[in-house]
Amino acid sequence: MPAKIMKKEYAEKRCWSNGTWYINERNKEWSNYSGCGRVERMRRLQHFHIATYAISILFLLPALFIFSTYKQLQVHRITMHKNLFIALLINAALVITFKTIVILDELDNSGNRRTILEENWVRLKFLIVEEL
Repeated sequence: MPAKIMKKEYAEKRCWSNGTWYINERNKEWSNYSGCGRVERMRRLQHFHIATYAISILFLLPALFIFSTYKQLQVHRITMHKNLFIALLINAALVITFKTIVILDELDNSGNRRTILEENWVRLKFLIVEEL
């Protein structure tokens, strides 16, 4: 049976000499979990998702072009497929936008600044609802 290699990964929490925990610029206690490894793994996973959605877009665009160009393909059955492809294209574009703007920003945040989600909550409601 192969042995599992366990990495030693640690979180960091600073305690000041007066017995209080480190507080960031936003007046909140803050712990650094970046050493625990999950952030980098999640970042890679998000990049993978973005790449796969981009590949989907690359395949959907020529299909929509072909369906729209040829007169023989202007039938009801193909129109339904065109509508499906357009919906998939819009979904992929919105997911890529959401993951790039919101998720990757959250993962890259070290706790010292406000994230886009915190700064633009009202503007991002549309993307958040789409992602659900």
